[in-house]
Amino acid sequence: MHKIFVVIILIIASDVFCSQDLDSLTNAGLQQAYQFEFQNAEKTFNNVINKYPANPAGYFHLSQIYLWYYLGSKDQGDLRVFQKFTDIALEKTNIYLDKFGSKPVYLNIIGNLYMHKAMVAAVEEKTLDAFWATKKAYGFFEDAIEQDENYSSAFLGLGLLEYSLSYVPSMFKWVISLSGLGSDKEKGYRLISKAYKYSFTQGAKVESSFHLGKIVAEYLGDYSKSVSILRELVQKYPNNLLFRYQLSLALIEKRDLNEAENNLQFIIKNKQPKFIQTVAYSYFLIGEIYFKRNEFKRAIEYYQYFLENSTGFDYSGIAYYNTALCYIVLGNTPEAKKNLLLARNGNTDIADDIYAAKRSEQIYNQLLNVNQQKILLANNRLQEGNYLEAEKLLATILESLSGEDKVKSLIILGECALMLKKYSLANSLFKQINTNSIKVEEWILPYFYYLKAELSYQLGKYDIAEDELKKGYSRNSYDFKDKIDAKLNFLSKKLTSKNQK
Repeated sequence: MHKIFVVIILIIASDVFCSQDLDSLTNAGLQQAYQFEFQNAEKTFNNVINKYPANPAGYFHLSQIYLWYYLGSKDQGDLRVFQKFTDIALEKTNIYLDKFGSKPVYLNIIGNLYMHKAMVAAVEEKTLDAFWATKKAYGFFEDAIEQDENYSSAFLGLGLLEYSLSYVPSMFKWVISLSGLGSDKEKGYRLISKAYKYSFTQGAKVESSFHLGKIVAEYLGDYSKSVSILRELVQKYPNNLLFRYQLSLALIEKRDLNEAENNLQFIIKNKQPKFIQTVAYSYFLIGEIYFKRNEFKRAIEYYQYFLENSTGFDYSGIAYYNTALCYIVLGNTPEAKKNLLLARNGNTDIADDIYAAKRSEQIYNQLLNVNQQKILLANNRLQEGNYLEAEKLLATILESLSGEDKVKSLIILGECALMLKKYSLANSLFKQINTNSIKVEEWILPYFYYLKAELSYQLGKYDIAEDELKKGYSRNSYDFKDKIDAKLNFLSKKLTSKNQK
């Protein structure tokens, strides 16, 4: 259940509190928090409490900081402090609602407080508590918008809930239906975009920028836009490890591995004890970068750092699986088989770990042969953005391949040609693909249709692109569904834009 809230990262900025001094102090504390100057931020918000003990602002923001701590380290002491300040903030805000009426700013605070309660309940796998708190949050955000239809901060809260609830497992969909909650990725994206466009305070702009940058990458596959938004945040708040981490994810998808590694190394060098899991994930991503560069000894080193430092099982499956692939190419069969066994123990809620468990079983008794290893090396070069080198690796073996191995090679070569704008060659390569040969890695089929749709789009054949896109959507029910959906969604929006002109 806790996976549905991975899209929500804290410090949701409250808006003005009708006092110039209070607003000034609150904004100063937020800026300190965005720069990861937490001791200073805590002092500032405690100062707010001392000067304005009846106002919920100081308690609200301190509760957010300790929620941030808790999610970064799972420390129970931080959780208790979060709960204390949350309860006080709820009490103070309800008093203000009774005293001053249903002002959007206070409705929005309560919406955020309940959203944070939902996040904690989800992390602790208290499913019904999480849904109850989510429903309360949803209602308060809606009430804020009813009071002011242009209240951007409430649009952000609603958008985050709509988007995150779309990841709820099918077994819990009945709860969403019964509660009347929304769970629409597209609606969530539009609400967050609206919040970004109309944010009128600096803090709200930072928050909406972060979430929009994240969602345009993972939902729309628009990695260039994501990098642009997140890079601007990092430039403004260079010490914010979460901003750098999210930027790194987008850069890896954009195949800009050098800048991604620079940001990840910064996170490791400036590690914060309250964010040990973010540091662990940074080790994992650097392992991924070295894997894509075919520098397998370095990749193993960083995967091991990740596995030693991680506080949970998330992505351990794919880390062990990729470690096994490294050992296969390096010729160390015993280590490869050991890691293939370990790859089956990842988190079964995560697509990468599900894939790792399945593939580890498929190749355990018959490891990758020489040609399959070359296909792996070529695919890594593709993911690195080194298209010419990928072509060279496959040129000498293509004619000797058959079945699914040949399909994989043709798709890699076709995508390389597409990225190099050699459209006739891409078309020729795609025509050689026999989809009936796809037997094991079924995700290849929707990805193939995506590539064909992208080629048709580049050639200006928009009707054909639409047809291939529909095939991609209809067949996308295998591994890496969300990632392939993101690419299909991005192309779909490009086609819609063309058709509207």
